[in-house]
Amino acid sequence: MLTVTLIAPLIIAPKIDAHWMDFEIFVQEGNRENLHLLLKQINSWVMRHLACALIAVLLVAVLKYAPTLLEQPEQLATITGIYAIISIIFAFIESLLAQEIYNLTANRTETEKSKITAHTPRMF
Repeated sequence: MLTVTLIAPLIIAPKIDAHWMDFEIFVQEGNRENLHLLLKQINSWVMRHLACALIAVLLVAVLKYAPTLLEQPEQLATITGIYAIISIIFAFIESLLAQEIYNLTANRTETEKSKITAHTPRMF
């Protein structure tokens, strides 16, 4: 578990950075389709991070309250708890980016709808 806890940030942090760079590129290009795809991808990563955190918390509970079942050292529960915290932090960071993308695409959609209705001739 220590290995997973140490390697996960080394893999996930560059992925999050790549998502931020993709976001900036898609905004500059005005590519809404890719923004929507990126939003779906980020939301799935948020769910993965939260699922990993939940599983880690459940494992910590089992290690703390049923130590005779597994007979594992106390450090395993601590390391697993740290992994849960890291997963929650990753989910939070990814959700911030997802919220930014959602706000940007929602604002653009509302602006486009108002432009369309402003230029639509009225029929009586």
